[in-house]
Amino acid sequence: MGLFRRLAAYVTSKHPEWVRPEVGDLLESAPDSMVIVNAGGKMVVVNSQTEILFGYSRQELIGQPVEILIPARLERLHVKHRASFLAEPHVRPMGAGQELLGKRKNGTEFPVEISLSPLRTPQGLFVTSAVRDITERKHAETQCGARGSAAAGRTPGSDRRTGDKYGSRDRKRAGHVGKVALAA
Repeated sequence: MGLFRRLAAYVTSKHPEWVRPEVGDLLESAPDSMVIVNAGGKMVVVNSQTEILFGYSRQELIGQPVEILIPARLERLHVKHRASFLAEPHVRPMGAGQELLGKRKNGTEFPVEISLSPLRTPQGLFVTSAVRDITERKHAETQCGARGSAAAGRTPGSDRRTGDKYGSRDRKRAGHVGKVALAA
């Protein structure tokens, strides 16, 4: 039994008046979108933040492949990543060093940060994903980069030294090599 569970058991045994929250309540209170997917890639649980972030109702998502939440061009790659995660499940951030994208019901794409965690149950292995919209963070990073480039006499997205007008050398150096999407 993990330390957190032992601590929770101890505290609740000493204070029985404290009611342990239900799992559903914990998921609903999460500040991020929570998506639980079965081993077949079908969504089995989503919270209200998922509905808000992606624009689907809960009823529209449950039973659907998680790939409806990613850009179509990344679906095949995602299926491979999902299989890889299921082969060696462990808690980890998804797509370290890569830009991840989510796709809303209306088709708009947005940058996301995703954490994955395996959930072993008597019914089988599930994957819990915490999804966070990082659009504002990306915008702030762009603004900071533009200010820094202007101060150095460069235009945003260009590299005077190499003539790389898209700044891909800088993105690669920063660890942004490719794009993938949710690997739950």
